[in-house]
Amino acid sequence: HGQRTELASDLVPESLRDSLIARLDRAPQARNVAQVAAVIGREFSYNMLHRVTALSSSELATTLVHLRQNDIVQLVDTTPVRYSFKHALLRDAAYESLLRSSRRAIHARIASLLENEPEVVASQPELLAYHYSLAGKPEPAVRHWLSGGRRARSRSANLEAIVQFEKALEHLGALPETPERTSTELEIHLLLGLCFIAVHGYSAESTRKVFERAYTLSAEIGDSHKEIQAIFGLWGHHWMRAAHDRAMKLAETLLAKADQLRDPVFQILG
Repeated sequence: HGQRTELASDLVPESLRDSLIARLDRAPQARNVAQVAAVIGREFSYNMLHRVTALSSSELATTLVHLRQNDIVQLVDTTPVRYSFKHALLRDAAYESLLRSSRRAIHARIASLLENEPEVVASQPELLAYHYSLAGKPEPAVRHWLSGGRRARSRSANLEAIVQFEKALEHLGALPETPERTSTELEIHLLLGLCFIAVHGYSAESTRKVFERAYTLSAEIGDSHKEIQAIFGLWGHHWMRAAHDRAMKLAETLLAKADQLRDPVFQILG
């Protein structure tokens, strides 16, 4: 599907873009089909293209023949039938020729169709997140970026998880300030902290920053269990940097909160 979130118009030479658009205009529906295909991605399935364009099978087949004859797309698989643009620049030119409102509408249509495919939701949540993001729908985008980040982390793909959690945070900022948003932000920061520990270590500044933010958020909403998780992350940071006075204070705070909760796991940790 080609997960590129930004396509600057200057990426495609003007002469190539004009040539492509001229070729697309020579056949009915060709330009529209190529544009829809470009929103799906560099590679796209016949099935998804058919569902999004809502053309008849014969109309779509004729248009795809035209696109192939003009060296715009090529067949890459037959089981199931899949096509791709012959060059990324062709895909970009077709994508850029759409009005932004039209792009958003098509991304939303694709996301809606994918949402009804349980296998895609379970195995490719980042794909839904990508389309919801470009459709301008931050709430489902956050939900699926978060799901994708969790899935990546479960496979120890921490760098991939970091990218997806950060995208979730980016879109979270577009949502109204509510207790639910704060709770989600807290969860994302704690998950990012675990990823940063794996990638950069406890002593990294990035690790400190996400756990500090998590500490602030957990205190703000009064979630003691998550507050202890954030304190533990901060303790690890200061301990690894040999800032022992600060580490001891955090350890004492952690133990005191664990005693208040009477949580044996956190008491042992403290």
